[in-house]
Amino acid sequence: MNVRRPPPVFKFIVAVLCAGAGWWLWKPLGAYLAITSAGGYGSRFLKNSCLFLRPSTAVVVGTLWGTLMGVFTSLLAFAAASVWWARCLLGIWGLCGVGYVGFGVRQIPITLTNWEEKAVVVQGTGIIAYVLASVLAWLVLWFRH
Repeated sequence: MNVRRPPPVFKFIVAVLCAGAGWWLWKPLGAYLAITSAGGYGSRFLKNSCLFLRPSTAVVVGTLWGTLMGVFTSLLAFAAASVWWARCLLGIWGLCGVGYVGFGVRQIPITLTNWEEKAVVVQGTGIIAYVLASVLAWLVLWFRH
């Protein structure tokens, strides 16, 4: 049975509308939905395109992915929540979204395929870049606050 799937643009528009509605109802909910959407769709796109990356390009892509998500999550956390623990929870949720790129990859490095090796590289560099970018963004936002 051939089931028609909605186009990715439609899914993106629905995700943006849901995050906007969540932001309108309660800002932390909107931030959570935006981080979930960005982490889920971004990770899925990167995971599917890892096969076509060179190893050095995978490092650059992982660094860009982690840095963009770190800044995005930090800005959303500071705009949505006023208490530090809620900001930390949103930051941890963003870290989970960045690390999702390598989900499902076997942890035995001897038998990894070319695609899985690159997914692990994107995941590792993304997590490192996310932590560094988040700490830097938090420091900037904290001292400007």
